[in-house]
Amino acid sequence: ISDTQWAPSEGRADKGVPTEIIDDVNKQFIKAGVKFVVAVGDVTQNGAKAIDELDIRAKHNAALTAAGIRFFPLRGNHEGSAAAAKHFAVAFPNLPGTPGFRNGGGFSEASSPALKGLAGKSYSFTYNNATFVLLDQFTQDDGSAYGRDYSLAEQQSWISGQLAAAKAAKRQAFVFGHKNLLGQHHKDNLFGRPGDDGDPGDATPDTKPLISAFLRSLHDNGVHFYLCGHDHMYYRSVVRSPDLTQDCLVQQIITGSCSYKFYDPSPPYSTNEQPLVQERNSVG
Repeated sequence: ISDTQWAPSEGRADKGVPTEIIDDVNKQFIKAGVKFVVAVGDVTQNGAKAIDELDIRAKHNAALTAAGIRFFPLRGNHEGSAAAAKHFAVAFPNLPGTPGFRNGGGFSEASSPALKGLAGKSYSFTYNNATFVLLDQFTQDDGSAYGRDYSLAEQQSWISGQLAAAKAAKRQAFVFGHKNLLGQHHKDNLFGRPGDDGDPGDATPDTKPLISAFLRSLHDNGVHFYLCGHDHMYYRSVVRSPDLTQDCLVQQIITGSCSYKFYDPSPPYSTNEQPLVQERNSVG
């Protein structure tokens, strides 16, 4: 699930959270008998400033909790502030990588990077025969006036370690983030803001090796899917980095928006991906 946002200009009592859509989608999760839900960011419209929206979003997980379904959220750019980073652990306590995370019921091996403020924001866990790695790239609450961002490069050794451990244990592995590898609408991505054509292969020279390292770590450890949000449309494609060999491919799944807000594709498009399927203007 992704992008559960609503515009306050709509005059809604619940501010920037589309609670009815969330509740309806939760009913489908419960009906399907899922074991847990991953929310890939932008869980609010204004969580970066109106942190009570994080509390509203968390409150509407009650039906999942009652059904024994765990909820694993990521922050998006709409929760990207230091204040939101601090309150995120209040609204969503006991996430993997924090002391309060509970093993059991198939869940185990929780971890976060050893970087200040990232515990329970970037994190991984295993469920039965699979490992799930969730990545945060936004401003942390580090006690300063502004906080700081952690790039994927600073987290790469941890990411690679989690994926290598999964491969060694013969587990499947899946990687999640808020921003895209290559967006159909947005041109800012998991690695920052690339060149004017929106292509990570045409990013600055110092950024290109970081992109390659990330994609190579997924490919070499048998990770076939990167799942994200941010683009407010369902879109699936095969992505490669131009300085990697042709066989280094990762499928990107951009999940559909769970709000009123939908985007249209916007050129330019990258030659480093092969589109597979797209669905627009439909709740994910």
